[in-house]
Amino acid sequence: KIVKQVDVVVPISSVDSMLLSQLTTDDLSSIVIPFGIDVSSYLLDNHFVNGGLSGFAYLGALDWYPNQEGLKWFLEKVWKPFNIEYPQVKFHIAGRRAPRDLEKYFETINGVVYHGEIGDAMAYLKTYPVFITPLFSGSGMRVKLIEQMAAKRLVVTTSVALEGIEATHGKQVLVANEAEKMIMLLKALVENIEKYNLVADNAYEFVKQYYDNKVLIQRLIEYYKNLAN
Repeated sequence: KIVKQVDVVVPISSVDSMLLSQLTTDDLSSIVIPFGIDVSSYLLDNHFVNGGLSGFAYLGALDWYPNQEGLKWFLEKVWKPFNIEYPQVKFHIAGRRAPRDLEKYFETINGVVYHGEIGDAMAYLKTYPVFITPLFSGSGMRVKLIEQMAAKRLVVTTSVALEGIEATHGKQVLVANEAEKMIMLLKALVENIEKYNLVADNAYEFVKQYYDNKVLIQRLIEYYKNLAN
């Protein structure tokens, strides 16, 4: 009903735009304006050097089922076999509102360091060069991925997590939907992280071009101006 009562919609992803267009046969005008950030406040040094990667990191709401599902898949299918070969590497997990049974589960996994809810997300971003975001369900744009890319962190993720973010594997992000492929990515990062400096640089430029608030506001203003003419 609501869609049929408006002339313009501003969805935050192409997936949402497609779904909205299917709800009406009317000529509905729309422009995709994703969630934006102030890119300049995230820029960190990313000059990764070999031998400097001592751990991977995760940051997300731990009371959300898709995050729980993805983390458990990663820990069971990826981290456990990886950790056998690289016991010196740690996996740092931070997030709010974790159920107690999930916290107890983290305690049973070798190499996992659980931080709970953190007060300074920027300091956490600065500490770890690689962030893991494994998702296989849920919808909407993953804002934390955008923030990590803006901070020139390397993002290892799945295709579902990238929905609404037009980044490319090997160029701005690293994508693996199967456990074996993700294990190979983690090994490659530990052995030669310097090789991936360009991916982090590209990620920053990508976010700056498409997700910076200044750019998005200007796009929306121009769109409204064209509608008014």
